[in-house]
Amino acid sequence: MSDVRSVRPAKHTIDLGDGIEREVYFSLNAMADLEEKYGSVEAAFEKCSQNNIGAIRYLLWCILNTKADEQITERQVGELIDLSNLSELMDVVMDYLEESMPQLEALQAKNQEAPTW
Repeated sequence: MSDVRSVRPAKHTIDLGDGIEREVYFSLNAMADLEEKYGSVEAAFEKCSQNNIGAIRYLLWCILNTKADEQITERQVGELIDLSNLSELMDVVMDYLEESMPQLEALQAKNQEAPTW
């Protein structure tokens, strides 16, 4: 399980290829959604790193779908992504997520030092 205490609040914007800057936020809800679907946040990241298109779309949907007045469906996210810029988009997203969460190795080391509650 991810250590929620180590998540730093960070907000960024991304352009899915349609020229509109959208705010992304790796919220507690996004983490919970990823854990529910993949078992852990780390497992979701692993799927994305394997270029699993469904996992990438779901991850993007989780970090975009943070405001009730800006609801977007997972399928709408898929429609907005242009495959020609998918690699660049994922680089931006992964950089953002690395800023929002510590590296997995650091998290595991911390968890070994002190028990979680």
